[in-house]
Amino acid sequence: MRLPASIPVWDPLAARPTRRPGADKYAKTALNGCSPLWHDDAWVIELVVRKKYAVTGSSRWETVVDEHA
Repeated sequence: MRLPASIPVWDPLAARPTRRPGADKYAKTALNGCSPLWHDDAWVIELVVRKKYAVTGSSRWETVVDEHA
């Protein structure tokens, strides 16, 4: 998420985004976007979601898919 102007410049890493949408909405969007990779969401056994401000650069998504056989 983009860093709002109200966040102190001296400590941007301490700020946590608490506005909507929630991290669960981002996770659902990511899972739906990766749906061609698996047949069913039940195949996902671990999911880590973090919603943070982009302190440097522009906002982005990072998605890592690891297959365990």
